[in-house]
Amino acid sequence: MSDYFSNEGPFGGRPATRWFFSTASREEAWARLLFLVEQGRSFGALVGEPGVGKTLLLTAFVEQLQRQGIQAAYVDAYGSTEAQLLEELCLRLGLTTTADKPFQALRAIEEYLYAVHLMRQPLVVCLDHLDRARSSARQAFSSLVHRSAGRFSGVTFVAAFQVGRLSRFASLMNELADLRVELHRFTFDETALYVNELVKGVGCSPEIFDMRAIEAIHAKSGGLPREINRLCELSLLAATAEERTRVETDVVEAASAELFSVHAR
Repeated sequence: MSDYFSNEGPFGGRPATRWFFSTASREEAWARLLFLVEQGRSFGALVGEPGVGKTLLLTAFVEQLQRQGIQAAYVDAYGSTEAQLLEELCLRLGLTTTADKPFQALRAIEEYLYAVHLMRQPLVVCLDHLDRARSSARQAFSSLVHRSAGRFSGVTFVAAFQVGRLSRFASLMNELADLRVELHRFTFDETALYVNELVKGVGCSPEIFDMRAIEAIHAKSGGLPREINRLCELSLLAATAEERTRVETDVVEAASAELFSVHAR
């Protein structure tokens, strides 16, 4: 089991795209995002509860587009002001701008989108945690999408939202959203495959996790990928400390009690 910790474990920290695991829900979401790009649609919304894997899906999607030679940019808008969001977007698009002059940044972005439109080259801009940005940043993004829709063909914006925060974007969603893409929690079978495949990915035996332990992990996490990762990581740490060769139900129960006691503080 120590082999797991001698490698870059897939369960700890922010998951890297190399650990992206495809489920029926994620495959459908991926296909719908690809449809937006291929059809040159203006705006799509990726929706799901916290911890369901929106960030991992967006970053993996952008990386795949880039490998295919399509210009794509990922921007994390968490906590951003208008100036910060536009500055980061300019940076990702390779534009120079003055950070304290949002109007100039917005104008530079629009001019760039127009150039992309004239060259008939697709451009995909994915904004994560837009619902957690400051109101000025949310308004700037809404304005950019409104002004771009119908003017710049081939430019697609995708924004990720938590389910409970969509009301802040009701106007944008109702008027311009070409597609709403939803991510869902894992089923039990998906949880079992996910855990086994990721453990195998670092050269360890999938038998590390007893099947009843996986049942407990799924039940305790509710199939939410972020919680599955946390429980797996804590369970592996606990089993290693006790010099066990397998993770069994009692270890998961203890890890779960520790994890949710931290959440409750």
